[in-house]
Amino acid sequence: MRNSGKKFETSAIIPASYQLIPLLKILENQSKCVLISDGVGVGKTISAAYILTYCNATTKRPSLVVTPPVLVDKWVLELKNKFNIKSIPIRTREDLHTAVVETREWDAVKNLVAYIMTDSLLTQKVNFDFFNLGAVVFDEVHNLRNWKTISHRSATEIAGRAEYRIGLSATPINNRLEDLSSEFHILLQSTDWDVIDAAIKDLWELDRNTLSIPFVTRYTKEKLKIHFAKRELKSFGISYSPEYYDFVSRRISRIGSSASLFEKVTYYRMAASSPAAISKALKHKFNHLEDQKIEKLKEIIEKKVGHILLFCEFESTARHVSREIAGPETFIMTGETPLFERQSIIEAFRHSDNAILIMTPVGSEGLDLQFCDTVINYDLHWNPMKIEQRIGRIDRIGQKKQRIFIYNFIVNGSIDQLVLSVLRRKLRLIGDSVFSVGDILESRRVARGLFDREVIERELDGGDQLISVINWNKEIPDLDYYVLDSVDKEYCIPEKIFEAGKDGLRAEDLLHRDENAKKWIEQIRNSSKKVVDLLTYYG
Repeated sequence: MRNSGKKFETSAIIPASYQLIPLLKILENQSKCVLISDGVGVGKTISAAYILTYCNATTKRPSLVVTPPVLVDKWVLELKNKFNIKSIPIRTREDLHTAVVETREWDAVKNLVAYIMTDSLLTQKVNFDFFNLGAVVFDEVHNLRNWKTISHRSATEIAGRAEYRIGLSATPINNRLEDLSSEFHILLQSTDWDVIDAAIKDLWELDRNTLSIPFVTRYTKEKLKIHFAKRELKSFGISYSPEYYDFVSRRISRIGSSASLFEKVTYYRMAASSPAAISKALKHKFNHLEDQKIEKLKEIIEKKVGHILLFCEFESTARHVSREIAGPETFIMTGETPLFERQSIIEAFRHSDNAILIMTPVGSEGLDLQFCDTVINYDLHWNPMKIEQRIGRIDRIGQKKQRIFIYNFIVNGSIDQLVLSVLRRKLRLIGDSVFSVGDILESRRVARGLFDREVIERELDGGDQLISVINWNKEIPDLDYYVLDSVDKEYCIPEKIFEAGKDGLRAEDLLHRDENAKKWIEQIRNSSKKVVDLLTYYG
């Protein structure tokens, strides 16, 4: 990126010293990589953009961002408006081919750019032969946690083409510690997955600080004391008729051995989601069924004016809700929504005065929707991290409302309600990191339920894994907080970071020369050497 007279829009940046820490780590560890696992809504994109700005100046090479399709336009606008980085989207195989050719024929005199590539291309058999990228960012890197997939192999190939590698994820460990191993398999670029996995597990058991200090950041809005809106949560217990419970249970049990356990779980969750969802699955139409869930939703919407986000798990339910509600302008975005339409849907929703956006899980990551003040969890997932991601769409930097409203629907007798009830005491441990479980769940005894013993045992096994995952995510050390006062905030201006890159400044040049800064840099250097030595030993 050459400064061709165009000024950086520094007014768009609110100086925050913690957002420079990932850059400082990537400059001082031996492996030129970092995993930014800051909390939802804290500003991971900005932290990554500082690194891209620096790398563009110091390497004089183009950079690449790999991101979910719905976030491509967000990256293009953020880099352009806040960092004056020209960004070129890569959405198709043809776009990719053009970008690969351009990197191989690059003229360093040209303005440097960042290519923004949809991660859907990772699953395709295409040429990722980029030439000498300055840096690559993997947004929502946890989506690449299965190291046996084509997308993971493609990401690893791309990472090998870059001098610097950055991963972004608010939940780097979703299910197992192996998730973290897979992410570092992409970022460290030093050895095969088995070696990475063995080293990560040893470090996690013996001295996880050694891994986290040089390679991970974990800032949360609570510990940073950033002002966020006050959350007002309200839960609604919903019951269907006894005949509905009995019919669904009989039909699912009749399927018997012909259905996998996963299929049975899905059927029960569909039944709790909406009669419309399970009707389609079981090929049965429910006539004259009182649907308390949709009636309660209508009651809430009638009293609200503004922008509402509604999340549900199944497309059938999303379509059902969009047909039933009246009043506000209604938008819908599911996995079936074409990629090229998603951004226009969001923009149309943004510019409506009174509207509701209905989304399946496709919308729970990455989107900036802080102009809204209400989230409705029409289907309540029992994994609180998933719900926090939903709430994080509006509870993030830039939210100007003093209060936001969270409405949770709990279907009595559903799998989710029973599992949460059993795990309730254990789940209290997350109260200071995600939300208070007591605020989303009220214990209710029901005579009938949408579950059976086999299904519940399976879900409780998953619940035990969830407890471990939450512990892992909470325990990523926060040893970086004490160095924040040592950061020279002058470098929070993108233009200054660009100049620092051109001048080849290092981490100590961006910190005040105090004892805290000196000790912190020594920790990064010493710990990163230990990790590299351990990988060499295992390799």
